[in-house]
Amino acid sequence: MPALLVIGARGLGRELALHFAKAGWQVVSAARTRADVEAVARETGGRGFVADLLDGASLSALLAQVPELDLAVCAQTSGAPFRVGPLVEADPLHLGRRLEAMVVGSLRFLQAVAPRMAAGGTVVQIGTSLAAAPRPGFGALSSPQHALRALVSAAARELKPRVHVAYLAVEGQLATLGSKEWMERHGEARAIPPSEVARAIAYLHGQDPRAWTHELALRPAAAD
Repeated sequence: MPALLVIGARGLGRELALHFAKAGWQVVSAARTRADVEAVARETGGRGFVADLLDGASLSALLAQVPELDLAVCAQTSGAPFRVGPLVEADPLHLGRRLEAMVVGSLRFLQAVAPRMAAGGTVVQIGTSLAAAPRPGFGALSSPQHALRALVSAAARELKPRVHVAYLAVEGQLATLGSKEWMERHGEARAIPPSEVARAIAYLHGQDPRAWTHELALRPAAAD
């Protein structure tokens, strides 16, 4: 039975864990909040651990209890408020929190999981379109994503050919229960089903090593 580790137990992380559990994967979920990981573990029949990407000890403790991994997906959130506005008005503390959570956290994640990956295993980092296409008013959000994309790109080159590393940009609103009001305003056609994100991850994992994709973007056809 292939083994999957998902960082993030709410929203997309939960949906990914459920998708792969139904497909017969052994799922390990990890997040900062115990109630979240325990809930996902019950739903998937897998295991859940409390872990913080900025706490190397908690990551080491987690990975000491999991089998060799075939697939690892990092879908963490920064924990900083989602605020849009001019860069000159951005709170440097919030930007710092995003940089630490997204970049330093993902670096620790890569360092921790790489030795545990099976040969030909896959590591997928979830990102956004802001990494490649910053927009006015989104500078404080796009800067950490741009740095994260660069980090993953470097890791992809350093860890091949043993481990396949990919950056998966989800360029739009996810179609979840939490986005119901958004979809009522903008239409379901502009929201990305989490199942399609899972299918993209499965596609990346199933690629022949002679033709690995290291960056993939998902964007609704109905998007602007």
